[in-house]
Amino acid sequence: MEQAKLNHQEAKKRKQRAKEWHQLDIRQAEERHLLDIRQAEEQHCLDIRQAEELRRLVMERIRLKMEFEVEMNR
Repeated sequence: MEQAKLNHQEAKKRKQRAKEWHQLDIRQAEERHLLDIRQAEEQHCLDIRQAEELRRLVMERIRLKMEFEVEMNR
């Protein structure tokens, strides 16, 4: 009878540890998910800045080309 009680208590402890590990796994997955979202947002902002810079450079090139053509036609 005493052995059965000990076995039952040990089983309860194992179940509790398994539950704690599961909760930890869930928290870690949530943290990874939030980090992934944050990194995606940062990458998106970087992509936008790069696109804006590329547009600015293209517009500058067009402006310079037009100025050159005006000068050549004088």
